[in-house]
Amino acid sequence: MADEHPSLLARLKRHHIFRVASVYAIAAWVLIQLGNSVFPDLGWSRQSVLILIVALLLGFPVALVLGWMLIPPSRDDPEKYSRWQKWRWRLGSALSLTIIVLVTISGGLLWRANARHLHAQQARAAATVAPVGVAAPARVIPARSVAVLPFENLSPDKNNAYFAAGLQDEILTKLANIGGIKVIARTSVAKYRSHPEDLKPVGEGLGVATILEGSVQKASNRVLINLQLVEAQDNSQIWAASYERTLNDVFGVEDEVAKRVAAALQTNLSAAQLEQLTAVPTSNTAAYDAYLRGVANKDADEFDAAALQQTANNFSQAVQLDPGFAVAWAKLATVQSEIYAFYDHTSQRLQLATRAMDRALALKPDLGETQLALGNYYQYGRRDFVRAAIAYQRAVDRMPNNSQAIASLGYLDRRRGDWQLALEHGQQALVLDPLDAALLAEVAGTYGVLGRYPNAQLLLNRGLEVKPGSPDLLIQKAAFYTAQGDLRRAAEVLSGIRVPLSDPGDFLMAVQQPLYRRDYAAAAGMLETMLAKPQPGLYLQQGVFGEQLAFVEQLAGDRHQALARYARARQALRDRLKEDPNNPLIFAWLGLTEAGLGHRRAALAAGRRAIALMPVTADALQGPAYEEVLARIEVRIGENDRAIATLRHLLMVPYGSIFYGGRLTVALLNLDPAWDPLRKRPAFQALLKQYAQYKRSVLPSVPTSIAVPQATTDP
Repeated sequence: MADEHPSLLARLKRHHIFRVASVYAIAAWVLIQLGNSVFPDLGWSRQSVLILIVALLLGFPVALVLGWMLIPPSRDDPEKYSRWQKWRWRLGSALSLTIIVLVTISGGLLWRANARHLHAQQARAAATVAPVGVAAPARVIPARSVAVLPFENLSPDKNNAYFAAGLQDEILTKLANIGGIKVIARTSVAKYRSHPEDLKPVGEGLGVATILEGSVQKASNRVLINLQLVEAQDNSQIWAASYERTLNDVFGVEDEVAKRVAAALQTNLSAAQLEQLTAVPTSNTAAYDAYLRGVANKDADEFDAAALQQTANNFSQAVQLDPGFAVAWAKLATVQSEIYAFYDHTSQRLQLATRAMDRALALKPDLGETQLALGNYYQYGRRDFVRAAIAYQRAVDRMPNNSQAIASLGYLDRRRGDWQLALEHGQQALVLDPLDAALLAEVAGTYGVLGRYPNAQLLLNRGLEVKPGSPDLLIQKAAFYTAQGDLRRAAEVLSGIRVPLSDPGDFLMAVQQPLYRRDYAAAAGMLETMLAKPQPGLYLQQGVFGEQLAFVEQLAGDRHQALARYARARQALRDRLKEDPNNPLIFAWLGLTEAGLGHRRAALAAGRRAIALMPVTADALQGPAYEEVLARIEVRIGENDRAIATLRHLLMVPYGSIFYGGRLTVALLNLDPAWDPLRKRPAFQALLKQYAQYKRSVLPSVPTSIAVPQATTDP
């Protein structure tokens, strides 16, 4: 009887249901992991993985049913199975074949759908970032949108211009905290003068329906502020107001203006937004004056050590006068973090940033400005990108129109390797700050590391219309032409630079151009000029540019001079290492100098230490750059096979190279003399052929090897 009426468990075992479920679960897990890894590289949207998961979930019951149906007739006891069961076996087989065909067709349709999705995304991006001088497709301008143009300074003392600039920035910041209104960032509105005659092109250029403009007159202890909100389409006035205050009661003007703009645009304010708008940052007149000076300095188009230090001094004065001034503490933390990251990478500077950040958090932890500063502190001061992203997201939640916080999320997306999300955040930031040349360059950089050069050049062209002759933009534009092997167009772009290069990254990329042409004298001349004029902000100047000059001298055949130069560069880097022992950049350059001196073990140890300090798992944007440095070290010491293996990997990875400003390409492998020792190796030639995406560049006759100085032992 047991055989005629088996239990459910026995029947499940007989039909191998448990085995089918286990195999299906394992296969589904493997497919999901492959999808997460492979789909982004194919250019498929992130929704593709979700579609795959849903399909696998829907397929699970189908697999169980088929597992039940597809048990074959028993050879030992043929009579045990009826004719219907045998027919069911054939039906199940036919169903399986049909499902396989349908899945294959669905996969093809999914591929085509995602290709169309990607193409549409690129088209939208191109339309969004059309150059200023080129007619873009018509776009819908939201009715609830405003730009706050620079306020005119009518004060008899023109030195009071900071007060008008700071007040404009504070009103703009208050408006940016209101989620129902699109507010254009200060950087973009700064391109326009106060009170333009026709506001229609201004509104169309910035994508806003209304414009707030005004003037400020400060004399002694009294301030007169005249403001008007204007309809951009027809220049009609929506409302106007005058505020005559003393410096002691000027603090509430920004709140009142923000509420009136919100009411005019028919935006309802929540209780939290009202509380945030009416909060008075300080009641100390002198502290507020110092704070406005700092805001005006920070908003100026300056980003050098001296300008940042002056801004830090202004905010420091503000918090000394009012230790409870939370926003001033937050802005001071940001400035100190930026100085630490870019100019003064010392523990003392980081302590100043930490102290300011701790005070801001103790006073107003939930303030949007505090969370923005916390994100900056973690990104620039601690390189803790996870905590930085959390803080930036909190800042966006509190200040929905803050383009800096949104853009910063995009920068961190790149470091996590989420390139598509980085582009999305970049485009969102550009909607709020369409004329920020630095932001345009950053988003262009994201396209560049992805090898999407037409998109990148489109953004750079717009940036150059906003900021003509910008060395940063021109260097980046030339770098992208070089990555495609077009040295002629790169040279044409670089000829537009009319000022000395002060940024070390820009200079390093510029000095590669004569190297690619094998014009060693020109490269050496550029480096000697830079080394002859030390700049306090370039804390690695002697080590980095000294190493590069030694390499150029080595290429030119001056072995004796190269060895002496390598030794001096190594000492400069070692001195910096004492102050900053965990800086991967120092170890990278130290490895190159050790390789130049022929110190094999020391060179490899330094290169590997740089990678350990910044692995790809911690920073997908910069981590591979240190792998490239290790490949350069390996070439210099004769580890050619290892170098070729690393280069093969890097050709498939988006990243920002220290030398190239973007990803590695076959064109760059053809151009760069650093790879000359590999040229006659079959594996290297096979690599060039395998990844040839661009036309091979025409090169002058070059040596096939670089003499490597030999040393019997490492020091």
